[in-house]
Amino acid sequence: AIPNTATLNFVITAYDPDARGQPLRLALYDNGVRVANTVLASSSTYRWTPRVAGRLGHYYYAEAYREGWTYPAYSSPVWVEQPPVAEAGPAQIVPPGATVTLDGRASWDPDGDALAYRWSQLAGLAVTLNGAAADRPTFTAPATLGDLEFRLTVVDTGSLTGQDQTRVTVTDKPILLISKTGPVTTAPGELVTYTLTVMNIGINPASGVVITDVLPVGAT
Repeated sequence: AIPNTATLNFVITAYDPDARGQPLRLALYDNGVRVANTVLASSSTYRWTPRVAGRLGHYYYAEAYREGWTYPAYSSPVWVEQPPVAEAGPAQIVPPGATVTLDGRASWDPDGDALAYRWSQLAGLAVTLNGAAADRPTFTAPATLGDLEFRLTVVDTGSLTGQDQTRVTVTDKPILLISKTGPVTTAPGELVTYTLTVMNIGINPASGVVITDVLPVGAT
């Protein structure tokens, strides 16, 4: 597969060590329809460089034929596709020693192709990625504080690739998570109860924490 482009410049090479003085007929097909053709004088090596319009989702292949052959010879198809989109997930803040999961499940392919995953570390203290060829690899955060940078490369079935990066920050400061739950609907005049849950996943306590919430319009 090749990325989507308006113009395709083909270089078609053919070899025949037993040409016997016969010309070679070459043709280029777009979705089974011939869009270019030529006849080349007898030789052991042939080179043809047709230029045709590229169309997303179409496939192209070359045909070679010499008089007397029962069947032509064909190349493998070349598909014009869109490259996949890699999504390495949001940045994370974790404490030392935590089990960290990178998440590339939001990656996708515009053509619906299956994806292969490859994670690599770009910066920071080196860690061991468990499942570097999976969509959700894990590693243990080091004791050393700082930023770790990772790259996700996704590859579709046509070998087109997409890349994205994410950061994991290892810190000894408090790491606060907050969630809020409440009713989806309520009647006028009824009491509405919201529950705010705050959790510290860091290794050090948080002090002086203040939570401010905004009331829905019209509520008191």
